[in-house]
Amino acid sequence: MAATVLIGALTVGDSVRETLRRRALDRIGKAEFILDGGDRFFVARPGGPAGIGLTNTLASYALRLPGVVSRQDGSARANQVQIYGVPETFWSLIPGTSSIPSWNDDSVALNASLAHHLSVRVGDDLVVRIHKPSALSQDAVITPRDGASVALRIRVGYILTAAEWGDFSTTAGSLPPFNLFLPHGVLAKAAGLGERANLALLGASPLTTDPQALSARVSA
Repeated sequence: MAATVLIGALTVGDSVRETLRRRALDRIGKAEFILDGGDRFFVARPGGPAGIGLTNTLASYALRLPGVVSRQDGSARANQVQIYGVPETFWSLIPGTSSIPSWNDDSVALNASLAHHLSVRVGDDLVVRIHKPSALSQDAVITPRDGASVALRIRVGYILTAAEWGDFSTTAGSLPPFNLFLPHGVLAKAAGLGERANLALLGASPLTTDPQALSARVSA
């Protein structure tokens, strides 16, 4: 009896570890290194996420801002949504062999958790209110309220599963995040950030894992 209980406990433990491992890999995709700038922004250049001239095909960047998303008819709303502005190169880091999503500038991609929460499908209209970055905390009394956020009216163009990197996140969590993805240029322009980003991602390659190769590339 004791042996049965022990074997069962070990089996459950292995299953839980494998589930957590799978979720972690789905969350970070093929990214081996992630620089999270938070409220600090850098210039997102085509040659590399931090402007150091990397030509690695598994190098990209993203602009992440907090926001609120609601159905256009006001029947459902989601707070604490992570709004990601991403270039096409972002999807080169998608986990596994999933297909790369595509959508127009007037549409967005949601992860399955956010789509379920809002009860929306492809083709539905949404209102996305983005919190623009500020040098002052929004809780400060002297912080101006005018222009602190901007609203975009967009259409759902794609719903991403966890395997399609819909649950991308730089932090661990027991629950899937609420994620919304749109072209980097659209989000950056709406937020008044030009060509800036606050997330840099690098996939595994000899260039990113060999310190001497990286040092030589940077110094050049």
